Amino acid sequence: MRGAPTAAVLACALAGCLAHDAWRAAAPLEREGELHVYLQPLPRGAERLALGLASIEALSTTGETVPLRLIAPDVSGAEAPAQRLLARGRLAPGSYAGLLLRFRSARLVAPQGASDLPVAAEPRRVDSPFAVAARRAVVLALTLETPRPPEAGKAFEPRLAAAVGRMPLPQRAAFCSDAAGHALAVVDKHDRQVVGVLPTGRGPEGLALDARPSRVYLALSGEDQVAVVDVGTGDEVLRFPLRPGDRPREVALSADGRTLVVTNPGSNSVAFLDASSGMELGRIDTGQAPGPLLLDRGGQRGYVLNQVSSTLTAFDVRSRTVTATASTEAQPVRAGLNRAGTRLYVAHAASPNVAVLSLPTLAPAGRLVVGAGAGALLVDSRTDLVYVASRDRGRVQIFDPFSLMPVSEIEVPAPVTWMAIDDAENALFALMPAARAVAVVDLSTGRQSASFDVGEAPYQLTMAGERR
Repeated sequence: MRGAPTAAVLACALAGCLAHDAWRAAAPLEREGELHVYLQPLPRGAERLALGLASIEALSTTGETVPLRLIAPDVSGAEAPAQRLLARGRLAPGSYAGLLLRFRSARLVAPQGASDLPVAAEPRRVDSPFAVAARRAVVLALTLETPRPPEAGKAFEPRLAAAVGRMPLPQRAAFCSDAAGHALAVVDKHDRQVVGVLPTGRGPEGLALDARPSRVYLALSGEDQVAVVDVGTGDEVLRFPLRPGDRPREVALSADGRTLVVTNPGSNSVAFLDASSGMELGRIDTGQAPGPLLLDRGGQRGYVLNQVSSTLTAFDVRSRTVTATASTEAQPVRAGLNRAGTRLYVAHAASPNVAVLSLPTLAPAGRLVVGAGAGALLVDSRTDLVYVASRDRGRVQIFDPFSLMPVSEIEVPAPVTWMAIDDAENALFALMPAARAVAVVDLSTGRQSASFDVGEAPYQLTMAGERR
């Protein structure tokens, strides 16, 4: 049973709202372009190397330099295979010759201690021609060749190369929204690296992928619109307007691809749009602050979690009507369905329990005890195993759906707020906003195999071939 909201719950809900206001800090691209410099996973032989960056600058073909904002000034070969976002910055449209990098430190780390290596005072030039266009972003992938210890008395001068990232084939693509950076990171999920960035409108949060026409639907919280992006070209092809003040957060697509469902915490509503034209087909009222959204695998029945009122609204997609409302425990954050569609799992940020509800009645059918509270939940449609991420540490517990007991757990570097499974490679992609990164875990071994940075305030991840 749900009691009156506590001050702690309301404070947590307020913090969530403030997190979703990250888009207010900067404006989307207009006349400028943007450059993102990613350091590729360090090669074998660099496990002992630790580097400190002093600056990164873009070098124009006329010899002018533009400083970029350092995102990761310190990198280490001891990290798990990781692609790091070193720097980003806005540039005037035009042609550029490459980069200038200044290192402030280099160290070799060993069990018996660390030894400092001398670094050159002059910047290292990396030739890699690229062109910047207005309202476009360029990803430069920077590669460090296997370093060799310098000769006595000589400075450490790493050999570097860079190349412009290329969009992946549609079946290899994953996407991650960045609310503060007003962008969509494009990931090659096979290589487990960011290869492109697509600038968007203000405050992108929830997204839905339609593989048939190769489109991504993206909720623009700061513009009361849904953007439609062509996956093949990276172009925004349409905008669907909502009502002023809707502040859309999450979107989902019906199984037939015809209806787009949008949660609107600004107006406490769910809107149903024609996925081709954007015409609003209907709207229902919800509880306070609707956000997390789930459609069943047939795409006909949906569930939205109302995070401030701590309720669940069930609805029918075809008739666009509310079918049931139920109370939840404090601050529901994510829901998942079992393979048969007979059980609904609801995780809560401010409760140690994941509720198990019987469908279609929403009657209580048990609970999972997860600890301090959850940050994300995912049900594996292949096994019915329930993955629950802790809200305050980098741990994902795995529960048996029959005994409702934990059977295993996965450790990742930071708390997780979104999870997706790549069906072809049986890999879990775990989004960690506090680390601004995604960890990739091989589900056959339970071990992290890679990670990559995804932006300032990542919200959601989706991919082609996602196990649903």
